[in-house]
Amino acid sequence: MDEIFISLYMRIAALPGGQVRLVRISDQGTTVGALTLETTGKLTLRNYVSSIGTSTAALTLGTVYRIVIHQKKGTGSNAVLEGFLASGDTSFATPFARSGTQTFTTRADSVQIGASTSTGGTITFDDIRLDTGAMPGPSLP
Repeated sequence: MDEIFISLYMRIAALPGGQVRLVRISDQGTTVGALTLETTGKLTLRNYVSSIGTSTAALTLGTVYRIVIHQKKGTGSNAVLEGFLASGDTSFATPFARSGTQTFTTRADSVQIGASTSTGGTITFDDIRLDTGAMPGPSLP
């Protein structure tokens, strides 16, 4: 996909003992973007293994959050990688981390939700949405 938005709700019951990848976008097995949960409870946007921008404030255990990772194919200022965080069904304002200087010359071909290492977390995911045209809105009660 030339542009993808991945939106999901999550609730953390306990902080992980190590960094946990929550969602990953890849291209032919290479990670192009990921949202990770740190041992401090902060959410970080990563490109490959590098952190982008700043992490969020520490998340509160037991609180429902909605997160989004957005990636757009392109080069230079046309390529985008963004991470969003909102509490509950609050609308997103601006990304907590963003890069417009990446180069993604091929389309994303895989999305992975949840940890992929032996470091796991007590995390619940719900209402996972993929969209190739626009940011998915919050769920309606």
